[in-house]
Amino acid sequence: MFQEVKMGRVPTDPLIYRQQPQIHRYLAEVPKHLVADAVSYRGAIVNPLGALGNTKYGCCTCAAIGHIWQVVCANLGVPCPVTEKMVLGWYKAVNPTWDPNDESTDTGATMLSVLQYLVRQGVIVAYATVNFTDAAKFMAANEFFCGTYCGFALPVGWQTTNVWGPNAGHAGGWGGHAVNTASCDEDANADVITWGDWVQVTRGGVLEYCDECYVVIFNEWMARGGKSLQYLGLTALKAEMRALV
Repeated sequence: MFQEVKMGRVPTDPLIYRQQPQIHRYLAEVPKHLVADAVSYRGAIVNPLGALGNTKYGCCTCAAIGHIWQVVCANLGVPCPVTEKMVLGWYKAVNPTWDPNDESTDTGATMLSVLQYLVRQGVIVAYATVNFTDAAKFMAANEFFCGTYCGFALPVGWQTTNVWGPNAGHAGGWGGHAVNTASCDEDANADVITWGDWVQVTRGGVLEYCDECYVVIFNEWMARGGKSLQYLGLTALKAEMRALV
Protein backbone atom coordinates (compact mmCIF):
# COMPACT_ATOMS: atom_id res chain seq x y z
CA MET A 1 0.00 0.00 0.00
CA PHE A 2 2.76 2.44 0.95
CA GLN A 3 5.83 0.71 -0.45
CA GLU A 4 6.70 3.47 -2.97
CA VAL A 5 6.99 6.40 -0.58
CA LYS A 6 9.83 8.31 1.04
CA MET A 7 11.15 8.26 4.59
CA GLY A 8 13.32 11.03 5.98
CA ARG A 9 13.12 11.37 9.76
CA VAL A 10 16.48 11.30 11.49
CA PRO A 11 15.74 10.56 15.17
CA THR A 12 16.47 13.40 17.57
CA ASP A 13 19.23 12.60 20.03
CA PRO A 14 17.38 11.22 23.10
CA LEU A 15 19.36 13.40 25.53
CA ILE A 16 18.58 16.56 23.55
CA TYR A 17 14.93 15.48 23.24
CA ARG A 18 14.61 15.12 27.01
CA GLN A 19 15.97 18.65 27.45
CA GLN A 20 13.16 20.25 25.43
CA PRO A 21 10.19 22.04 27.05
CA GLN A 22 7.44 19.67 28.16
CA ILE A 23 3.95 20.87 27.35
CA HIS A 24 2.28 19.35 30.41
CA ARG A 25 4.30 21.73 32.60
CA TYR A 26 2.68 24.68 30.83
CA LEU A 27 -0.85 23.30 30.97
CA ALA A 28 -0.77 22.22 34.60
CA GLU A 29 -3.62 24.53 35.56
CA VAL A 30 -6.14 23.25 33.00
CA PRO A 31 -9.20 21.93 34.89
CA LYS A 32 -9.80 18.25 34.22
CA HIS A 33 -13.40 18.86 33.18
CA LEU A 34 -12.13 20.85 30.17
CA VAL A 35 -10.32 17.84 28.73
CA ALA A 36 -12.61 15.95 26.35
CA ASP A 37 -12.82 12.16 26.25
CA ALA A 38 -12.18 12.26 22.50
CA VAL A 39 -11.46 14.90 19.89
CA SER A 40 -11.41 14.99 16.09
CA TYR A 41 -10.23 17.73 13.76
CA ARG A 42 -10.55 15.49 10.71
CA GLY A 43 -14.10 16.46 9.78
CA ALA A 44 -13.10 19.96 8.72
CA ILE A 45 -10.78 18.59 6.01
CA VAL A 46 -12.75 18.79 2.77
CA ASN A 47 -9.99 19.37 0.21
CA PRO A 48 -7.15 16.98 -0.68
CA LEU A 49 -4.14 17.63 1.52
CA GLY A 50 -1.46 16.53 -0.91
CA ALA A 51 1.82 14.86 0.01
CA LEU A 52 3.66 18.24 0.05
CA GLY A 53 6.62 16.68 -1.71
CA ASN A 54 6.99 13.67 0.58
CA THR A 55 6.28 11.01 -2.05
CA LYS A 56 9.21 12.39 -4.06
CA TYR A 57 11.65 13.44 -1.34
CA GLY A 58 12.47 12.53 2.25
CA CYS A 59 10.94 15.73 3.60
CA CYS A 60 8.43 14.12 5.99
CA THR A 61 9.65 16.21 8.92
CA CYS A 62 8.63 19.33 7.00
CA ALA A 63 5.56 17.92 5.23
CA ALA A 64 4.02 16.89 8.55
CA ILE A 65 4.28 20.48 9.79
CA GLY A 66 2.55 21.61 6.61
CA HIS A 67 -0.23 19.11 7.23
CA ILE A 68 -0.71 20.35 10.79
CA TRP A 69 -1.00 23.88 9.42
CA GLN A 70 -3.62 22.68 6.94
CA VAL A 71 -5.64 21.07 9.75
CA VAL A 72 -5.40 24.18 11.91
CA CYS A 73 -6.58 26.48 9.13
CA ALA A 74 -9.37 24.13 8.02
CA ASN A 75 -10.75 24.03 11.55
CA LEU A 76 -10.56 27.79 11.86
CA GLY A 77 -12.15 28.32 8.45
CA VAL A 78 -9.25 30.38 7.10
CA PRO A 79 -7.08 29.88 3.99
CA CYS A 80 -3.87 27.95 4.55
CA PRO A 81 -0.77 29.47 2.92
CA VAL A 82 1.32 26.30 2.92
CA THR A 83 2.51 24.97 -0.46
CA GLU A 84 4.80 22.18 -1.60
CA LYS A 85 7.35 24.78 -2.68
CA MET A 86 7.31 26.27 0.82
CA VAL A 87 7.75 22.87 2.46
CA LEU A 88 10.68 22.01 0.20
CA GLY A 89 12.21 25.39 1.07
CA TRP A 90 12.08 24.43 4.75
CA TYR A 91 13.67 21.10 3.92
CA LYS A 92 16.51 22.78 2.05
CA ALA A 93 17.07 25.12 5.00
CA VAL A 94 17.47 22.27 7.50
CA ASN A 95 19.34 20.00 5.06
CA PRO A 96 21.54 22.46 3.12
CA THR A 97 23.35 19.75 1.16
CA TRP A 98 20.11 18.44 -0.32
CA ASP A 99 19.94 18.63 -4.10
CA PRO A 100 16.59 17.52 -5.57
CA ASN A 101 18.48 16.19 -8.59
CA ASP A 102 20.82 14.04 -6.50
CA GLU A 103 19.08 11.29 -4.54
CA SER A 104 22.20 10.60 -2.48
CA THR A 105 21.78 14.00 -0.78
CA ASP A 106 18.17 13.29 0.26
CA THR A 107 19.22 12.30 3.77
CA GLY A 108 16.32 13.69 5.81
CA ALA A 109 16.30 15.85 8.92
CA THR A 110 15.44 15.79 12.60
CA MET A 111 12.05 16.98 13.72
CA LEU A 112 13.66 19.26 16.29
CA SER A 113 15.79 21.04 13.69
CA VAL A 114 12.63 21.75 11.68
CA LEU A 115 10.80 23.08 14.73
CA GLN A 116 13.65 25.35 15.77
CA TYR A 117 14.03 26.68 12.23
CA LEU A 118 10.30 27.45 11.93
CA VAL A 119 10.30 29.24 15.28
CA ARG A 120 13.17 31.44 14.08
CA GLN A 121 11.28 32.14 10.84
CA GLY A 122 8.09 33.04 12.70
CA VAL A 123 6.08 30.29 11.00
CA ILE A 124 5.21 28.80 14.39
CA VAL A 125 4.99 30.44 17.79
CA ALA A 126 6.40 27.62 19.89
CA TYR A 127 6.72 23.89 20.33
CA ALA A 128 7.03 21.49 23.26
CA THR A 129 7.31 17.76 23.80
CA VAL A 130 4.35 15.55 24.67
CA ASN A 131 4.41 12.63 27.09
CA PHE A 132 2.87 10.27 24.55
CA THR A 133 3.25 7.27 26.87
CA ASP A 134 0.59 8.84 29.11
CA ALA A 135 -2.73 8.42 27.28
CA ALA A 136 -4.42 11.35 29.06
CA LYS A 137 -1.59 13.76 28.28
CA PHE A 138 -1.41 12.58 24.67
CA MET A 139 -5.16 13.09 24.25
CA ALA A 140 -5.06 16.53 25.89
CA ALA A 141 -2.21 17.63 23.61
CA ASN A 142 -4.21 16.55 20.58
CA GLU A 143 -7.26 18.46 21.77
CA PHE A 144 -5.60 21.68 22.85
CA PHE A 145 -3.25 22.11 19.88
CA CYS A 146 -5.17 20.65 16.94
CA GLY A 147 -3.15 17.45 16.89
CA THR A 148 0.46 16.44 17.48
CA TYR A 149 3.69 16.02 15.52
CA CYS A 150 4.98 12.49 16.01
CA GLY A 151 8.11 10.60 15.03
CA PHE A 152 7.92 6.86 14.38
CA ALA A 153 10.41 4.08 13.75
CA LEU A 154 8.18 2.37 11.21
CA PRO A 155 8.05 -1.43 11.04
CA VAL A 156 7.82 -3.24 7.72
CA GLY A 157 4.41 -4.64 8.70
CA TRP A 158 2.85 -1.19 8.30
CA GLN A 159 3.62 -1.04 4.58
CA THR A 160 0.45 -2.88 3.57
CA THR A 161 -2.17 -1.60 6.00
CA ASN A 162 -3.88 1.65 6.94
CA VAL A 163 -4.26 0.58 10.58
CA TRP A 164 -0.88 0.85 12.28
CA GLY A 165 -0.86 -1.37 15.35
CA PRO A 166 1.64 -3.22 17.55
CA ASN A 167 3.63 -6.35 16.79
CA ALA A 168 4.23 -5.37 13.16
CA GLY A 169 7.94 -6.09 13.08
CA HIS A 170 11.22 -4.55 14.15
CA ALA A 171 11.04 -0.84 14.99
CA GLY A 172 12.68 1.10 12.18
CA GLY A 173 12.73 -1.86 9.80
CA TRP A 174 10.91 0.27 7.24
CA GLY A 175 12.50 3.58 8.23
CA GLY A 176 12.09 6.75 10.26
CA HIS A 177 9.05 8.89 9.55
CA ALA A 178 7.29 12.01 10.86
CA VAL A 179 3.50 12.37 10.79
CA ASN A 180 0.78 14.44 12.39
CA THR A 181 -2.26 13.30 14.31
CA ALA A 182 -5.61 14.98 13.72
CA SER A 183 -7.87 13.14 16.15
CA CYS A 184 -7.76 10.98 19.23
CA ASP A 185 -10.60 8.71 20.38
CA GLU A 186 -11.51 7.67 23.91
CA ASP A 187 -8.96 4.83 23.75
CA ALA A 188 -6.18 7.15 22.51
CA ASN A 189 -6.17 5.71 18.98
CA ALA A 190 -5.26 8.48 16.55
CA ASP A 191 -6.13 9.45 12.98
CA VAL A 192 -2.88 10.32 11.24
CA ILE A 193 -1.98 12.16 8.05
CA THR A 194 0.97 10.67 6.18
CA TRP A 195 1.99 11.22 2.55
CA GLY A 196 -1.24 13.20 2.19
CA ASP A 197 -3.39 10.19 3.11
CA TRP A 198 -5.06 8.92 6.28
CA VAL A 199 -4.13 6.00 8.51
CA GLN A 200 -5.10 5.09 12.05
CA VAL A 201 -2.41 4.48 14.64
CA THR A 202 -3.64 2.41 17.56
CA ARG A 203 -2.60 3.07 21.12
CA GLY A 204 -0.42 -0.05 20.97
CA GLY A 205 1.21 1.20 17.78
CA VAL A 206 2.09 4.51 19.41
CA LEU A 207 3.58 2.85 22.46
CA GLU A 208 5.68 0.40 20.44
CA TYR A 209 6.91 2.52 17.55
CA CYS A 210 6.72 6.23 18.46
CA ASP A 211 9.85 7.71 20.01
CA GLU A 212 9.25 11.49 19.91
CA CYS A 213 6.16 13.69 19.95
CA TYR A 214 5.52 17.44 20.06
CA VAL A 215 2.79 20.03 20.02
CA VAL A 216 3.27 22.72 17.37
CA ILE A 217 1.71 26.09 18.14
CA PHE A 218 0.76 28.22 15.15
CA ASN A 219 -0.04 31.93 15.14
CA GLU A 220 -3.50 31.18 13.74
CA TRP A 221 -4.27 28.79 16.58
CA MET A 222 -3.15 31.30 19.23
CA ALA A 223 -5.37 33.94 17.65
CA ARG A 224 -8.50 31.80 18.03
CA GLY A 225 -8.56 32.28 21.80
CA GLY A 226 -9.53 28.68 22.54
CA LYS A 227 -10.13 27.27 25.98
CA SER A 228 -6.63 25.89 26.40
CA LEU A 229 -4.82 29.12 25.59
CA GLN A 230 -5.86 30.99 28.71
CA TYR A 231 -4.03 28.34 30.73
CA LEU A 232 -0.94 28.16 28.56
CA GLY A 233 2.19 29.70 30.06
CA LEU A 234 3.41 30.82 26.65
CA THR A 235 5.87 33.48 27.85
CA ALA A 236 7.67 30.99 30.07
CA LEU A 237 7.58 28.33 27.35
CA LYS A 238 9.17 30.67 24.81
CA ALA A 239 11.82 31.69 27.32
CA GLU A 240 12.73 28.04 27.92
CA MET A 241 12.93 27.44 24.18
CA ARG A 242 15.24 30.41 23.65
CA ALA A 243 17.56 29.17 26.38
CA LEU A 244 18.02 25.88 24.54
CA VAL A 245 18.74 27.20 21.04
